[in-house]
Amino acid sequence: MVGHQTLSQQLPDRFDKQQFIVTGSVVGLVDKQNHRTRFELAVESIESRGRAFR
Repeated sequence: MVGHQTLSQQLPDRFDKQQFIVTGSVVGLVDKQNHRTRFELAVESIESRGRAFR
């Protein structure tokens, strides 16, 4: 992944410092390293302050 692809996948500033509940399933293998764990998540739902996002 290159820089512009990473930036295009960031949340808009209006969502900064908000809490979200993300529900989904881990797909593929988990990549666990010393200071991080990476995984791909198939998102089923996203919720913030009782409001669902699509």
